Amino acid sequence: MSHIQTAEDWMEQFFGGAAGNIEKRGYRLRVALAGYRVTPRDNAFELLRELGSNYLEPILHQKPIGEPYVTLVYPERWLSVHEQRYLVTALDNHPEVKSGTVTAVDILTQNPLIVGSCWKEELVIFQMEGSRGLITSELEAIAEGKKTADQLYKALSKKQSRKKK
Repeated sequence: MSHIQTAEDWMEQFFGGAAGNIEKRGYRLRVALAGYRVTPRDNAFELLRELGSNYLEPILHQKPIGEPYVTLVYPERWLSVHEQRYLVTALDNHPEVKSGTVTAVDILTQNPLIVGSCWKEELVIFQMEGSRGLITSELEAIAEGKKTADQLYKALSKKQSRKKK
């Protein structure tokens, strides 16, 4: 028998019980900030890449959402730069947040424009062991032909195995 998770159950693994900031916002906002080696292409997100994309238009245009809980996974993929900066403000001012219809929003992102609108107690940084995201210097080394991706991944896996010992 397989276990079916709700979006809220799935998001809970990134927050580890973080409460959000209900008093100041009037709803629970929690933002899981993916570390620099986490990539949205990771298989962990395969079935959930579009989760929440249907809420973006109603949030930004202040139209009915109709759900008490909203999950947004990498919403920046669907938003212009201006919309990324405005997303949390649009949530704060949304009529269904003000009326108490929307009570909780969880966002998984790497976007500094979204994160910049949040308070420290709403943010949780997470890493994923084995995720294949590369930092700027590693991407530059590949682009300049100094190293191959396989060489970098091999070096990264050696570092991780040393950390485990």
